Order: sequence, then structure tokens, then C-alpha cells
Amino acid sequence: SLGERLGMSPEATAEDTWSEAHAAADRWREQAHGRDLVPAQRRAAEVVLRSCDMILAGLDTIAAPAGPAAYA
Repeated sequence: SLGERLGMSPEATAEDTWSEAHAAADRWREQAHGRDLVPAQRRAAEVVLRSCDMILAGLDTIAAPAGPAAYA
């Protein structure tokens, strides 16, 4: 599952998974764009960041936020 890819329990809610995916993307974005790592390490961080972004895209397709339009 998407949550398990983030190290979460299979019972994690979509909201919890969404929050963790954003936090992970932020952490890896900082690594990918930081100057503390050598170029090969930054490229590896970019790969993980792309994975986090794909998890977020997957959450968009399966867990659209409920709002006024959801009740129309």
C-alpha cells in the first residue's frame, strides 16, 4: 500500500498517509536541493523525492478531500 511504502501500518488512514507523504517529500526535497551532500547523494535523494511525489499523486486519485462538491 502507499502507506506501507512510507513505513506506516497497513491500517493507516488516508489522512495520516497524506500527512506522512508530505512530510517525507519535504525532508527529501531538502536533501535533494541542499549542499550538504555530494552530487551522487543528491541524485539519490531526487529519486526518493520522485517516489514521494508519486505516492502523493496516487493519494490524489484514491482519496480526494471531501468538501462541498463531494455532497453535490
